[in-house]
Amino acid sequence: MANDVFYFNPTCELAVANGSFSYMPPSLLREFEHDCSVLPFIFGTSRDFVLTEKIPSKEFVMKLTDAGFEMPEFCTLKELISGKTDMFGSIFPWGWSPAAHFYLKGLKAKCSSEFRESPVYSWKEGHKTLFERITSLYFLSDFLKQNPLDFFVVPELIGSKVTRVEEIEDFLSNHIPLVLKSPISSSGRGIQIIRKQTLNTSNRQWISGILNQQEYLIAEPFLNKVLDFSFQFKISNDEPEYLGYSVFETNSNGQYQSTLIHPDIEKYGRMNMGILTTQIEKKTHDDTTGKFAPFYGSQGEYRRFATNKAMEQPLKISSGKLSSGFLSLVEPGAERQFGAYFSLTAPR
Repeated sequence: MANDVFYFNPTCELAVANGSFSYMPPSLLREFEHDCSVLPFIFGTSRDFVLTEKIPSKEFVMKLTDAGFEMPEFCTLKELISGKTDMFGSIFPWGWSPAAHFYLKGLKAKCSSEFRESPVYSWKEGHKTLFERITSLYFLSDFLKQNPLDFFVVPELIGSKVTRVEEIEDFLSNHIPLVLKSPISSSGRGIQIIRKQTLNTSNRQWISGILNQQEYLIAEPFLNKVLDFSFQFKISNDEPEYLGYSVFETNSNGQYQSTLIHPDIEKYGRMNMGILTTQIEKKTHDDTTGKFAPFYGSQGEYRRFATNKAMEQPLKISSGKLSSGFLSLVEPGAERQFGAYFSLTAPR
């Protein structure tokens, strides 16, 4: 079987919104991409490659191997283009954008005919709509019209597209608090919660910035949230495949914090952290619970955190599967600000 290539670019949505082939994310987000670039190893096999400028040590790779993960080879883009192999299967970035296509152009011509004939081989302007919140809003609106059931949300609460500040002010006269969402963003970062009847200077600056950049916003009534929950699907040859569901945690502003592993759903009511977590679940016992989470701190803070947690919660494996403990999925380093890990709890 051909070798696949994985590439971690979680700023994909920002790149799509920008639209430029030369897009560069802000420096802090670039640091996140670099520090956590090894994460797609979770999707790979021993014949695959993960692109990274920070090659993990043999000791760290062995630790992940001992935990039950089949480890791909880590290499730079330059190394891969210059002759690691003559032919690849497919390229799997975290998400496709004009910038990702430009960055990976040296690999694309070496890929299989199946990949070169796929819809993701070339960027088309219409692909942008797949990332936009207006697409899901239209889909939900049509779905509710076709399925008028009492236990679904009423159409008046699903939100509207707004293009002017005056429209938002009209919304505020009937809906407090109000949630404003930028057309394209990720992990809850493009959200503003308006909690007062009058827009303040900060609100207006944020609204104007988004309208200038992306032309519209989605305005929704602030609802009493019970659960952050998503279904994961993969579509190949126009056929949807259900991959599973994920339950995740957010802060009070709706920003992503962590994803639960084997969540007890009764207790709580293309690539993303939910799909990544379903891969981790395959390595854990069915009755083991826990969470996957990214980490951000000052330089060296993640290394201290990971070292202490590994001592407090040593990883335990039973019958070939993870049963409890802590495991860093990114090699802790003195210079790194970001990390990623999972913490597991065995049933009592």
